Amino acid sequence: MAWIYTSKALVNQLAQIPESDLQDAWCSWVEALIDRHLRTTYVGTTSYVSEPHDGDETGILFVFHPPIVSVSALKIHDATYTGTDYKVYDSYIILVSNRQTEISSSLYREALFPLGQQNVLISYIGG
Repeated sequence: MAWIYTSKALVNQLAQIPESDLQDAWCSWVEALIDRHLRTTYVGTTSYVSEPHDGDETGILFVFHPPIVSVSALKIHDATYTGTDYKVYDSYIILVSNRQTEISSSLYREALFPLGQQNVLISYIGG
């Protein structure tokens, strides 16, 4: 099935090729080359809403469906965190504390996911 990795509209924007000239067979051929080179098959992304995790008193949370494309919400014990409270990586997120100066950083501990069962909920696009 063609047009999994991109769309005709995106190719048109990037390469200035009319969408009517873009052939599905060409796209299938290119996607097969990419799959062969990466030794995997891309099936697209999925939205995961309120995926529950157990807090383990570490600052790292591994998601169940990497790679992470974007995070839309993070809640810990019903408290909502913003994008400045964590950093997003391919397969995990790290909590960060709001450190402004060296003095304030010496006063605060590392930000940790508190111990608990399914007390962390993350909504993200992954896969």
